[in-house]
Amino acid sequence: MQIYELDLLISSRLDEKEAAEHLEKIRRDIEKTSAKILSSGALNKTALAYPIKKEMYAYFNGLVLEILPEEFAKLKEVLKHEEKILRYFIVKHKTIVQKPKRDVSEKKEVKKEETKINEAQEVTIMPEVIEKETTPKTIEKKPAVKKAAVKKEIKKKEALKKEKPKKEPKIKLEDIDKSLEKILEKEL
Repeated sequence: MQIYELDLLISSRLDEKEAAEHLEKIRRDIEKTSAKILSSGALNKTALAYPIKKEMYAYFNGLVLEILPEEFAKLKEVLKHEEKILRYFIVKHKTIVQKPKRDVSEKKEVKKEETKINEAQEVTIMPEVIEKETTPKTIEKKPAVKKAAVKKEIKKKEALKKEKPKKEPKIKLEDIDKSLEKILEKEL
């Protein structure tokens, strides 16, 4: 079993009682997918930073659940088909086992058996984002251009234009003909 955190935004078009009832329906649907809900936060109405499906407010709820990785796809399908869910966010938790602290004064070798995970050791949970329904928009900022730097570039370009070697004038066909005639007359 793997531990996940599920955050839901439920439509604010429902009143608080209807939203709570809808959340209970979602919980029952989640438990039908063989998931076990470990904890649940309170249902709170919150203002959204930007409109989602033309709504500026939503009911927010966070659930921590335990589910088999094979059943995860079913959970996603259940959430996708709920019309009153504006958005959901699923985070996978990593469990990290903290090793018991050793006394530095003792210089005993630690046996492999002692390093095995015991049930009494502390376990902390760290989140790892695994799925988000929508991708956030990123704004790419262009670097600020200083006027002095721009002026220097313009001066450099102007200096390069001035320093270019002057092209030799083009030779006309008539001049070439005259030169050829002179050469041919000398040979005859």
